[in-house]
Amino acid sequence: MRTGRPPLPVAPRFWAHTHKGDSCWTWTAARDRDGYGVMRVYGKMTKTHRVSWMLHYGSIPDGLQVLHRCDHPGCVRPDHLFLGTGADNVADMIEKRRHPLIKLTAADVGAIRGRPDVDRRGLAAEFGVHRD
Repeated sequence: MRTGRPPLPVAPRFWAHTHKGDSCWTWTAARDRDGYGVMRVYGKMTKTHRVSWMLHYGSIPDGLQVLHRCDHPGCVRPDHLFLGTGADNVADMIEKRRHPLIKLTAADVGAIRGRPDVDRRGLAAEFGVHRD
């Protein structure tokens, strides 16, 4: 059993590691490999944008996620956050071209298909894509 002081309540620990910038409010402590802030809440690692939502607006309904308007994973500013489904999150990523597999727009695909005489390597270089 660990001894020592119990952890601080969530809100003071949250605010101690939040930098309020002109636009985003950035989490300044631990982050996961994708850049999302994380902190331990009741023994469970929790993403800090979710903590921010709960501190400002209350619980997160089952089946919903907390999404970023600003697309900055370290942002915890409540007005940069919104609730959505997993499908909403994927649609938002696709619309903003943040998904790692989405490299070409529909216009790019049309332009490529309209140039069958150009070799594939040349087109790949031109559009910044390659086969993994």
